[in-house]
Amino acid sequence: MRLKRLLVSSGLWVATTAGVVGGFAFAAWSVPTPAFSFYEASVISWRGNGDSVPPNAASVGWAGPMFYTTPSEGAAQSGPEGLYPTGRWAPGDAVTRVLTVRNIDCDDTFQLDQLQIQVSGDVMLAPKLTLTVRNEEDQVLYDGFLSDFDGNAVLPLSQPVPLPRGRRADLTFSVSFDRSVGNSYQGRSLQADIHILASQVIHPLTIDVHPNSWPNPINPGARGNIPVAVNGSATLNVRDLDWETARFGPGRARPLRKSYEDWNGDGYQDLMLKFDNRASRFTCGMTQAMLTISGEDGEHYEGSDAIVTPPCR
Repeated sequence: MRLKRLLVSSGLWVATTAGVVGGFAFAAWSVPTPAFSFYEASVISWRGNGDSVPPNAASVGWAGPMFYTTPSEGAAQSGPEGLYPTGRWAPGDAVTRVLTVRNIDCDDTFQLDQLQIQVSGDVMLAPKLTLTVRNEEDQVLYDGFLSDFDGNAVLPLSQPVPLPRGRRADLTFSVSFDRSVGNSYQGRSLQADIHILASQVIHPLTIDVHPNSWPNPINPGARGNIPVAVNGSATLNVRDLDWETARFGPGRARPLRKSYEDWNGDGYQDLMLKFDNRASRFTCGMTQAMLTISGEDGEHYEGSDAIVTPPCR
């Protein structure tokens, strides 16, 4: 199994601003991507906790702040004001908010697995601000200071958060201000752009282009079909694959038909597919053919085989 990077979903903006003597003002903004797409995968995110969000947040996301000191700061460019302002911060204060991420219209399963934070402004504040991220089971996925992120550093979550198709995940973000901070930190400001990274889970496949033939000839532009076998094994029942989601070649051709047989005699059924040669869009000089397919449970599978095409002139 390997991972394929899918998306960057903006998480938070953190800013500390000037406060009164003995206090601090604190704000953080959530700026989720409205809808990030990769083939048929789409992801949106919005702030939770019952805070005010647009009526269509579940389909377009939310661009307003996740942490904010006043109701007006909690509003997006167009939308209601925030319901839960933090007010001014003092050393030792902590606030918790929820970021909701949903997998929409996606035939594949992926997982939230990393954080990337870009810190700017008065970086001397970074060691005084702690970020803790928890999943819905209250398990800590990340706990550390903003100073742990140097430049564009990417740090893994302690365990990935799976996001099957149609499902959502509520991630709890807690930010705390070190109690030991003195008055010398007043008037300082810091921004931390926090991104949640996700990966598509890809399972390897063994495929055979033109079964029982070697080498595997493909004549670009010719009429006819290309047979491809998806080989079953002790760990893969090909009947658990959704054959209609198969895509083949540079043109991501759709399968014309399917059948099942043990073509290689290993005792496991194989999925036999046929694709239109022209729709596959191979060109001269290509040496590999790629096939992707989804399982009935939304898992993603991918395999390739060597091919031979006429030389380019």
